[in-house]
Amino acid sequence: MGSLKLFDLSDRDQAFGMPQGTISAIIALFFVLIFAIIPVFLFGQTSATLLTQYTGISESQLAQIPQSQMIEVQARTVGTLQVFDVRRAVPKGTDTSSRIADQLVTTISTLVAAIASFYFATKAFEKAQSNAARAALIGSAGGSGGSGTTSGGKKSAPGQRWGQPGKKKSRE
Repeated sequence: MGSLKLFDLSDRDQAFGMPQGTISAIIALFFVLIFAIIPVFLFGQTSATLLTQYTGISESQLAQIPQSQMIEVQARTVGTLQVFDVRRAVPKGTDTSSRIADQLVTTISTLVAAIASFYFATKAFEKAQSNAARAALIGSAGGSGGSGTTSGGKKSAPGQRWGQPGKKKSRE
């Protein structure tokens, strides 16, 4: 917080003394990071494969392993029996886990869109409210477009706002 005071960026009326909108921006960045990290993690977990190795399995056990999962098969003889050493790639994720990951990503993206919409709608509402208050203030101060007196007591020209000195036009 010391650097904020050093550069005259602190605001006592805002959260943590930070400039207006900083906390909202940090929260928005946090949600964007979550939205970026969670899908990568979920799809990485559901599409990953687990490498396993079996040593000394029989021919009947070898027949039970799907061909698509076998990486390497080495046959060897132990005594009178033929046994196999197999390296196998077993998929970690299932169809169910993949569908759950899809649903979670969809839910998170919907939440991020809702939060972003709320954030921008709040900003637009604050701006509209500020403009309406400013227009009401100008309207109540005699800014109706008629002639009146300026703050110096001089007669203002038609269409000139109250409290604003007249501008002299120079011919060039």
